[in-house]
Amino acid sequence: MKKMISFEKAKSDINTNFEIQSKTLDESPKEDVELNLFGSVEHNDDNSDKWPDICDNPTEQDVLDYIALVLARNIDSMKAFKGGYMLNQILKKDSRLTHDIDFSINYKENYNEVKKVLKEIGDYFVRKELAKSYKIKEEISKTSSGGLVIYDTSGNVFAKVDVSVHNLFYGICDYNIKIGKVEAFGIERMLADKILVILSRQRFKRSKDLYDFYVLVNKYDFKYDELVYCIENRDNYDPNVWNNIPFSEEVLIQYQNAWNKLRLVSFKDGSKLKKPIFSDVIDLFNYIAVRIKNKTVASNWNHKDLTWEE
Repeated sequence: MKKMISFEKAKSDINTNFEIQSKTLDESPKEDVELNLFGSVEHNDDNSDKWPDICDNPTEQDVLDYIALVLARNIDSMKAFKGGYMLNQILKKDSRLTHDIDFSINYKENYNEVKKVLKEIGDYFVRKELAKSYKIKEEISKTSSGGLVIYDTSGNVFAKVDVSVHNLFYGICDYNIKIGKVEAFGIERMLADKILVILSRQRFKRSKDLYDFYVLVNKYDFKYDELVYCIENRDNYDPNVWNNIPFSEEVLIQYQNAWNKLRLVSFKDGSKLKKPIFSDVIDLFNYIAVRIKNKTVASNWNHKDLTWEE
């Protein structure tokens, strides 16, 4: 029997805040409603039309699903979805609302292929009179993202696609989401990104990452060694970030102020999400992060019991 390292303080409150779901990454999600955006074309597979038609009067989520589907079908070079859109797919009702699609490519040279697809997407929405115009970033690099911004007929942002360059030879998984099978960042790589943001000064502007971290570790198991690998191999990783924890009293005051201002809306129905107690979230973060800082090796994280297995 594996030894458990318990986390009783966090566990007492966390399990009341979220519906805990155990699911392997390759298990098809059980949707509340059938996908009906594209007529008879419903999945990203080799026999599907590459350019399906979007439904009438699409919602914002319909638009994001459509863009993700078209990107998945039409970009042949290696790519991996990430960010808020993927969190929506795997966290369901506890996921915060997002307004864009994020994905990474392996080499900046592949961006020329991506731009052609982004242009076709922009042209499509203009032709459908759902958008007035769009802009595509012409260049991309390791430190500067590319992408697409589409504007509606009133000149407001209608949809966004953000494209970045990352090493995609690790930390990538297949997911079965409602548009079909896609490649995306695995749980360990998602958590690595969240942890490093929380450790940096960006934490005050990105308190949403603290929420994402909290929900992920409540819903999914993950492997200690794979998480550490994803952290240490992230672009521009600086080991000195670990010196930032435990957070000082001054940092905690600023961080809680940012947390208090965070507005969380469910992507499912636009309802207000229940925000966890800040101190409980920080306690759970420290419980996981300090173990990595101190290189105290464990096996897997058990999300049901909020424990490390040894």
